[in-house]
Amino acid sequence: MSNNKKIGFDRKIELSWLEATAYWTSQGLSKDDTNKKLYELLDGRLSDQGERSTRKKTITVLLHIWQDIPDSLRAFRDEGISLYKRYSGKESVALHWGMCLATYPFFHKAAEVIGKLLALQNYVTTSQVHRRMKEVYGERSTLVYAVQRVLPSISSWGLLDRKKKPGDYKPKEKIDLRSKPGISEWLVEALLYGSSTKIIPYEQLVSVSALFPFDLAISLESVAANPRLDLFRQALDETVVILKTQRQ
Repeated sequence: MSNNKKIGFDRKIELSWLEATAYWTSQGLSKDDTNKKLYELLDGRLSDQGERSTRKKTITVLLHIWQDIPDSLRAFRDEGISLYKRYSGKESVALHWGMCLATYPFFHKAAEVIGKLLALQNYVTTSQVHRRMKEVYGERSTLVYAVQRVLPSISSWGLLDRKKKPGDYKPKEKIDLRSKPGISEWLVEALLYGSSTKIIPYEQLVSVSALFPFDLAISLESVAANPRLDLFRQALDETVVILKTQRQ
């Protein structure tokens, strides 16, 4: 099975757990040391029964987001850590979002589906997301379970509001990143790593569905300043953004 068809992100992840993982990563802790600290953090919060316990599975997801990453993402992750050290508060959720997009194509696709549905009708339901995700991932029991974990995770990060009916969500006010240099361009990079197409028209960047929780500020100059992004003209009137590694 290709990496783009693996699910992986199948736990409800709390924002405080992401914050802890990012913080320990920023302090230079090893994967083993971070694993131990997460194990302690989640003690009493999640079951630890069996070889593949809920606690162990959740830690696997958290480590994969910030630490247990492929070499191709290390420069990107390190830039994310630099931004994490610079910004605190509500902006940091954008950095967790970017790492989830880049490391879990399933999360990337779910975010895209949610963003498109919100643009159409200003609300989203778990069943709607599942139907659209099934078109990509097929009929799997694990898919139902994962979708039921992704939406509550995003809601618990303060990026969706629960409606009165269980499984229904509505958008919250977008987080304004327009005065936070570096984050918008870094999120563009995250999109490209998590996308199957690896190419985005520049004109669409500020309205990409997968970045629905954020208001971005992106210029040609700021994209060009990112050492891992490249711009080129695909047609007379269209400039596209790609990863530089795609042109090598």
